[in-house]
Amino acid sequence: MQANADAGATVPTPYRWVLLAEHCRRTGETPQMVHTRRKRGIWLDGKHTLLATKRRLYVNVEEFNKWVENQSLSNCLQG
Repeated sequence: MQANADAGATVPTPYRWVLLAEHCRRTGETPQMVHTRRKRGIWLDGKHTLLATKRRLYVNVEEFNKWVENQSLSNCLQG
């Protein structure tokens, strides 16, 4: 197995959409945090989240990563 020479390299995401429970497990966020962003219009259904059959909520990993990066940028510019 080859070691990763560039620790800062972005690891490709194997899935674009993951179930809410998997998103929470990977990120440490709570389901309430995700639902609050949806209710406030911070995250848009169809872009950041997707409500599928049997009311299963999926989170778009790529859009989540973009949102986090944008939050970091915003905090840097405000500080």
